[in-house]
Amino acid sequence: MHMEDDPPLKLRSADTFIAGTVLDEDGEPVPGASVSGYSGDGQKTFGRTDESGDYRLYVARAGENGSNAWTLRAVSEAGDSSWPRSDSLLLDISGTDETVIAEDISLKPEDDPLPRAEIEEFSPEDGISLTLSDGTRIQIPGNAVSTSEETLKLIVTPLAEGLPDTAESRVIAHGYDITIYESGRSLSGELHKDILITLRCDADDLEKAGIQARDIRPASFSETSGSWLPAENFTRDETGLRIRFRTDHLSVWALTDIVTEGLAEPGDIDGDELLGLADAILALQVCADLPLSRDVYVISEVSGDGRIGTAEAVFALGKIAE
Repeated sequence: MHMEDDPPLKLRSADTFIAGTVLDEDGEPVPGASVSGYSGDGQKTFGRTDESGDYRLYVARAGENGSNAWTLRAVSEAGDSSWPRSDSLLLDISGTDETVIAEDISLKPEDDPLPRAEIEEFSPEDGISLTLSDGTRIQIPGNAVSTSEETLKLIVTPLAEGLPDTAESRVIAHGYDITIYESGRSLSGELHKDILITLRCDADDLEKAGIQARDIRPASFSETSGSWLPAENFTRDETGLRIRFRTDHLSVWALTDIVTEGLAEPGDIDGDELLGLADAILALQVCADLPLSRDVYVISEVSGDGRIGTAEAVFALGKIAE
């Protein structure tokens, strides 16, 4: 309901272009490269370079309390399955010029090519376990999908393009589009049973990006919101480089460097914004491998090992004693 004293709603005018050029390692223009950007106040933009390697991104300047600081990145999938990508480019679009010229974005070749896409037929009654050449594994249990077909197709396509960084997430390496097809039509909606996904990352990639293994989170990309949605529960192996999680929906999944502030406080294992006995009980249930009374938020762990265990139980009990 509108009240007379309410301020009128003002839509931000998209009146500015960010323009620039994407170059390869030899300084030559790169046509067809994807360029994505995000601002400090949540704006997002995406475009591709033309035949001359030039791009133009349509954005809006921020208001008094907004941010005109933008972060740009570019990536290009070459024909040999390599995926050169750039470092982040920081740009301030404050001012009045209609077009803001950015520095050239330089792509750097990646050491490892993208793994090949995999297509496998399977019986919905039996399920399937599929392992890609880079060790990524998708396990679908029997009777997870409602279908009248006797045979389905699982298609897993590694992706480097179309995976934008956001203010909350930075994509590590590449992602995977995981889809099940029935008679040439992709199946959507939730599955009847969780599928198990195992993703791996390379220690050298993390070191080059300045990312700690403990900060990695698996996340799915939402086309609707244009954002990455972190998985609430996952486990790491002892190296921190192999991450396993369960999910009830198919999507584009990737390992991301997630900003976890606001998702769950340290020690708040059940995510109810309260630290207390319920969190300690959950941690002990995890330790004893007992059925869980509530959902567990792994991002609330306090020991740095990416797991819920005795350290989290002790932390919660300490908060009760304070």
